[in-house]
Amino acid sequence: MAPKKDAAPPPAADDAPAEEPQEKEITVQMEGNFLLANGSTYKGQYNVIRKASADTINPDVAGTALEPLIDKADDPVVPTVEKDADGVPRRKGGGLESEKKEIHGYGKLLFGPELFDGEWRHGQMIKGKHVFASGAVYEGFFLNNKFHGFGRYCWKDGREYEGFFCDGKMHGEGTYRHFTDGNPSQFSGISVDGQFKSGHSEQAASKEQFLASYGAPFIESVKATLTAEGAETAQLLVAPGLEKEWAAGRTWEDVTAGPSEGAEEGEEKEEYDRLVAEAREAFPELDHLLVGPCPTPAEAAIVDQIVSQFGGETEPAITLVSAKPPQVSVPSMQYIGQCVSVSADGVGSFTLCNVGASRGRHGDGADSVYDLDVSQACWRLVAVETPAEE
Repeated sequence: MAPKKDAAPPPAADDAPAEEPQEKEITVQMEGNFLLANGSTYKGQYNVIRKASADTINPDVAGTALEPLIDKADDPVVPTVEKDADGVPRRKGGGLESEKKEIHGYGKLLFGPELFDGEWRHGQMIKGKHVFASGAVYEGFFLNNKFHGFGRYCWKDGREYEGFFCDGKMHGEGTYRHFTDGNPSQFSGISVDGQFKSGHSEQAASKEQFLASYGAPFIESVKATLTAEGAETAQLLVAPGLEKEWAAGRTWEDVTAGPSEGAEEGEEKEEYDRLVAEAREAFPELDHLLVGPCPTPAEAAIVDQIVSQFGGETEPAITLVSAKPPQVSVPSMQYIGQCVSVSADGVGSFTLCNVGASRGRHGDGADSVYDLDVSQACWRLVAVETPAEE
């Protein structure tokens, strides 16, 4: 490492630039009925976000039900005008000086003959039922207001598809029902961008095509994580305080059952219980996603060796793990729990698992919504392999 240069002296107090105070926002969840500018109606929960200083609130516009609802990017859910024919204030783009509203929580949005009934997060549909004008119904997860993740789509004529979606289209493994009059009346397979092709050769090609498109963002995320400035291998470790238990080959179930030997009571037992409690608090993915045993800090040295080859003549290979490894409790190709392998010739390989923004607690919570968004991936080291000795 290069020697450090002498740091410049700090400016005198009188010369220090004054920091502009950051005005805080107060968010309050409420319930109500809205008539939106495009004629749609919304009934349910929403957030009211106000600036903390009361003197900035304009009483003429604060709290009116006709103010625009906005999404997480501060864009209006529907376009608005500054004033309607009756002089009711509506601001273009949702840029209110004192207060803004966003759909957040459970609610129903009725727009014409169509209905969405379900959960919202910051102006975005995340999970629920969407009834279309045609009579078709979708129930499942959404991302950016499009079908994404696991869901079921039912046509009016009784046909059904239950499986995975991406960007509003059937994409991944799923089951089709009532598409044929034969027996059985259902079949399963891989769809790609809304298209399903039967036959062994066509399905093999579809699976290969799906894995390439599904895996690309995971591979990109892993490389970005490993090569980011300031990235440290320690950030990938799971419960490093339990390294003695991991080194002994114990799973998380074994660890939570109690010490393997000794430490039955007294200070040693108290220390053991403390380490387990700390691991459960800091790594909730252990209770919901990871099986263990997990690599120890000593085993993780191979990660540094492999990562150091990025930027060299021959970079490490990053590949999607299409089959569920034994260290993970959920199936592969479902976003949360997805694993990726990183390897270098002559050095070895290691496997990372995406525990997601929810840290493995996949469900209806605000964090678990973003498990379907690969940009929110959180990677954990779950396996290390060294080359076999010849």
